[in-house]
Amino acid sequence: MAFEFDLRTFDKAAWPALVLAAFSQMDGNPTPLSTLYDAMQNYDRVQLAERDGIDWRAQVRRILQSYACFEQVDYGVWKLKSEQMPSRFNKIH
Repeated sequence: MAFEFDLRTFDKAAWPALVLAAFSQMDGNPTPLSTLYDAMQNYDRVQLAERDGIDWRAQVRRILQSYACFEQVDYGVWKLKSEQMPSRFNKIH
């Protein structure tokens, strides 16, 4: 029996995992920061951070700039590197 849970509802989820979860909603497309922020707005960890006065958007930017699996394609636009994408996000042509 497989155990599954939704990171978006886990208030202790690690920021890198939450950024990956947001990108999983983007179908592998380059994504503006504002769109990532919108996708993450209702995550439990984000709401907790807002309540505690933590700049979660800065956390997201730090993750994007620090991890090799993310690539900046334009100012304020990021994507998950294709070799890092889970197979279900890779398009088959």
